[in-house]
Parts: sequence; C-alpha cells; structure tokens
Amino acid sequence: METIHGIRTRRSIREFTGKVLEDRVLEEIAALGFFAPTAHNLQPQEFIVFKDKKTLEQLGRDLKYAKGLKTSGAGILVMADTRKQPEPGFYVADTAAAIQNILLGIHAMGYGGVWIGVYPVEEYIQVVKETFGIPGHYMPVGLIALGEPVTAKEGLDRKDASRIHWEKF
Repeated sequence: METIHGIRTRRSIREFTGKVLEDRVLEEIAALGFFAPTAHNLQPQEFIVFKDKKTLEQLGRDLKYAKGLKTSGAGILVMADTRKQPEPGFYVADTAAAIQNILLGIHAMGYGGVWIGVYPVEEYIQVVKETFGIPGHYMPVGLIALGEPVTAKEGLDRKDASRIHWEKF
C-alpha cells in the first residue's frame, strides 16, 4: 500500500470477527513500533502482545473505551520504560509515534485496529499494570485492539486548510 494512500484511508475499527491472528503477523505488526522516531533516540517503547480471550474480554469490560478488545483477534499494549526516558511529555510522544506506526501497519496488512487511551487516567493505568504485572518503572500509554474487521470503512477527507498556518499564527 502506498504510504500517503494508507494515511488517508486508515480508520479506527472497533468491531472484529474474533479471528485470532498468527504470532508471526502480530510480531511483525508490533515490531513496526520500533521504527518510530523518539526524543533523543532513547527508544523507551516496549510492547506486550496478547491474544488470551479472557484478558481481551476483561480489559474490554474494565476500561471505558476498550469494548473493541472483546471481539478483537489480539491486543498490543504500548508502554514506556521511564528509566530510559523519564520525561512524560517525551515518552508519551514517543509511544504515540509507535502506536501510529503500528496502526498504519495494521491497515496496510488488511486488518483493522483502534487506539485505546490508557495514560494519563490513573484508574486505567492501574488496571493495565495489574492485568499484565507491569513493574513500576514502566508507564502504559495505550492499547491497540486489532484483528479482522467485521466491515470495512471508507477513508474520510479530513483536510482542513483553515487549520494550516503559514509563517505565523
């Protein structure tokens, strides 16, 4: 898929067939997060790939905006190692870039995905840390539900020239 076409046509998918994705596909998708830029090239991003149905259903119940996990074929948790990058503004940007890479990769491979925010909601952070047994120096930033979409969505034209400023505001 051409990059610009992929960016313009990627949509958030929240309903999946439940078909479990193969480990090799999930590893390839998660690894795309390592190709994202990071502040000072510190590379704090780490991932937990999960496909256990009980975990998917539990997080889909326990997190307000995570219903898509219940029918997904897998999930990917994107987190930051705060020992590598202690500045929250930087590690959030670093992991957000990784999430975008992963979402674009999911789309390019013909699957669907949706970003589910975790950080900065303390309740969500604690649920995720407890679910996965995450040590204290890691900060979960976002989850991705992914899998085979129930239905495809058309791309939207979101361009808004009025919000592009030149030289000054």
